[in-house]
Amino acid sequence: MNKKDNQSNETETVVTETTEQTTEVPSPAESSTEEPTEEVDEVAVKALITKAIAEKVETLEVNEKISAAATEVAKSLGEQRKKAIHVSTSHKVDEQAQTKAFFRAVLTGDTTALKALNTGNNAGAGYTIPRELSLEIIRNAELEYGAARRLFSNYVFNGPGNTVDILKAGDGVTAYWTNEGAAKSSSQPSFALVTLALKKLATIVPFTDEMLEDTAFDLIAYVKELAGKGFAKEEDAAFLMGTGTPYTGLMNDTNVNIVRVAGTNPKVFTVDDLQALIDAQPSSFLANSKFAMNRLGRSVIRLMKDSNNNFIFSPATAGNPSTVLGYPVEEVDVLPDLATTGNNKPIMAFGDFKTAGTVATKGSLAVKQLTEATITDVDGETVLNLAEQDMTALRFVERVGFLLKQPKAVSVLKTAA
Repeated sequence: MNKKDNQSNETETVVTETTEQTTEVPSPAESSTEEPTEEVDEVAVKALITKAIAEKVETLEVNEKISAAATEVAKSLGEQRKKAIHVSTSHKVDEQAQTKAFFRAVLTGDTTALKALNTGNNAGAGYTIPRELSLEIIRNAELEYGAARRLFSNYVFNGPGNTVDILKAGDGVTAYWTNEGAAKSSSQPSFALVTLALKKLATIVPFTDEMLEDTAFDLIAYVKELAGKGFAKEEDAAFLMGTGTPYTGLMNDTNVNIVRVAGTNPKVFTVDDLQALIDAQPSSFLANSKFAMNRLGRSVIRLMKDSNNNFIFSPATAGNPSTVLGYPVEEVDVLPDLATTGNNKPIMAFGDFKTAGTVATKGSLAVKQLTEATITDVDGETVLNLAEQDMTALRFVERVGFLLKQPKAVSVLKTAA
């Protein structure tokens, strides 16, 4: 027997002796002097290990299933997003293509193409532009630039003629005291019809041939911005500051409630003057009233304090407009910047503007081609000679009107008479 076998036999002997010792029941005396030996349940250990492995496997399987499901959801959402982007992009591309085709037809006088595009033809007013572009131009004029369309109520009509009758509410019904069994008195509200006359308003948008040929050029954005600015600027000027041609604007209407400051400097007004402007307003219109002023007028008010040394101006917060004496403030660029002194100069307005005035439009925008004209560019200064500069311009025309139907719903602050 070699040395290795001897070591193996010795090991077996030791193991045997150890086993024999652990199977004997120790006496109380022996248990107090010898260390106890722990017994290992191999079956239980194997069961625990098997259970742990099974739980781990199950967890891995669940995680794999969750991961696979998440992947499928993400893939599905990605495909839906691509489809949405494709639809949106396709719609925009189609809209651009239709608009460019329309303009090319106008510029070349292709009446057949215009008829195919369903634009209609009116020899007096020009061709009716695509509805999508018309809506975008009006939306820009109303929301992005035009204060008049935001302040006043808007009315659209398509009836015959160049005027529209608008209902103006008068006095309410009257109640009467009566005896039991006695006849009751009748009452009815009074109404009045006021007539709003429409005028033509136009703006000119210049193009180069490259603009119409360049597929990457956003024609719709260009047209709606320039046309929207043009209409909005003129509407604001006429409906708010007009002096009679074509309309008398709110600030110069003599039928509104007028409050005057002391002196001829429009920048010199007090908190009491502002409070008097509010007090001049009939109580029935106060709930929906607001201030309308140039931003430079707001700059003067920002430094004002009441009798308790509190600022009367509160800046705008998230979702809430700035306020003066608790009423909202609308900044309007065409209102006076308070730089010109003199008698009877308007300063700002306060009131329920939607009840006071109405802006009316009729029909759709129409377009005409200009090739030989000399026009002023959008900066108001640059002169463009279309023929010399190889350009074509399109003149957009709308029929629009304004009426101050309830002048007492608004108060205007002015310098001394």
